[in-house]
Amino acid sequence: MRKWVLAALLLVSACGPNAADKAEKKEDAGAKPGVALSAEEIKSLGITMVAARAANFRHQVSGYGTVTALDAIAQADADTRTAAAAAAQSAAAAARAQALGSGDEAAVSREIVEAAQSKAAGDQAALLLARRKAQAVFGVNAPFRDASDRAALVERLSKGKSVLVRVTFPIGSLRNRAPASLSIARLGDGAKSWPN
Repeated sequence: MRKWVLAALLLVSACGPNAADKAEKKEDAGAKPGVALSAEEIKSLGITMVAARAANFRHQVSGYGTVTALDAIAQADADTRTAAAAAAQSAAAAARAQALGSGDEAAVSREIVEAAQSKAAGDQAALLLARRKAQAVFGVNAPFRDASDRAALVERLSKGKSVLVRVTFPIGSLRNRAPASLSIARLGDGAKSWPN
C-alpha cells in the first residue's frame, strides 16, 4: 500500500505548477497568429534577426536570345531584292503588253497580254512571300527593311561591329509592348553581359 501512496504522490507532483504553466503557454501561443519561439529555441535554430533595409526593385523579364548568323541575313536580303527586281520587271512588261495589246490596231495578242499579267502577279506573290519569310525569321520591324538601313547594317555585321540577336520572351510577359531596354548576357563559361 505504501508503494501506491508513493506513486500517487509522484504523479500529483508531476502535474503541479510547472505542468499548469506549460498548458497555459500552449493556450497563449494558440491564441495569437504565427509562430512563437523562446530565446533558447531561436538560439538553438541559429536564427538571427536584423533590421529591415530598403531595397530598389526593377521589374525584369527574362527571355532567351540567339545570335543570327550573317549568312541568314544575307540570304533573306538577297531573296527579297531578287523578288523585288523580278516583280518590278514583270510589272513593267505587263504594262507594256497592255499598252500594245489594246485598241483597234493592237500590236500583240490578248494571249500575250494575259501571260504578261500572270507573270507579274506571280512575281508580286514571290516578293510578298520573300518579305513574309524575312518577317517570320527577323520580325515585322527588322532593321534591314529599308535599303539605306540595310546597307549600313550589313556592313557593320560583316565587320563584326554589331550582331543581330533574336530574343524570345514568355507569352504575355511584355504586355504587347516592345521592351524599353535589353541587357544581353552570355550563358556558360566566361559569362558576360552587354546592356543596350
